[in-house]
Amino acid sequence: MLRRRRAWEGVIQAPARKAGRPTAKQAGQLGDAIVHAALRVFRREGFAAATIEMIAQEAGTTRRSVTHRFPDKNGLLIAVFEFWAGEHRQRVFTPASVLAGHPIDAVRHACRATFDNACVEDFVAFYRLAMAVAEQNPVVGEVLIRLNDRFAAELEALVMRAQRVGLFAGQDPADTATALIGVFLSNPLNRRALGDVQFQDAKRQDRYFEALWALVAHASN
Repeated sequence: MLRRRRAWEGVIQAPARKAGRPTAKQAGQLGDAIVHAALRVFRREGFAAATIEMIAQEAGTTRRSVTHRFPDKNGLLIAVFEFWAGEHRQRVFTPASVLAGHPIDAVRHACRATFDNACVEDFVAFYRLAMAVAEQNPVVGEVLIRLNDRFAAELEALVMRAQRVGLFAGQDPADTATALIGVFLSNPLNRRALGDVQFQDAKRQDRYFEALWALVAHASN
């Protein structure tokens, strides 16, 4: 009876997948999972206390799989920054909202999306982490500056597009983009990180944005 049962089970069981290297798609998915896991662990534990083992466990993989893709925590942290910046860019510079409509509406959308990001607790928590790590690691600081410059260049392109229809006349587009970042990202993000209640309340956030945007719109004419 036992012999028959085993034979029957062998018929209905799916054949085991042959061992081998993962496909490119599987490898990419695992790499993404590791970066997402690292982001969660760095936020929860802090960079200094986080370990590769924690990140591997969070990602549901092995330490070897993590270190095969990222040789150390610094490399993984840089990948996290790249991911974080990419997520921010995707929310700010969406084709539908940036390329459609009047150029000033595209600038406004980018400023509003940037400001909204700066008021989100997860964004603020990661900003605190980035500042703490950059102070001790010059390479990380260089990466953050490069990402900020890339963001500024894309905002500058929107300003230049608005200038083609007569807005921001006589203004340097790079300086204008820098000013917009200061008003709608740097200032609210720093104050939010310091616990300013103005940026913890949705109505106050709206008042801040609308008041500052009114000045920008006036200066653009």
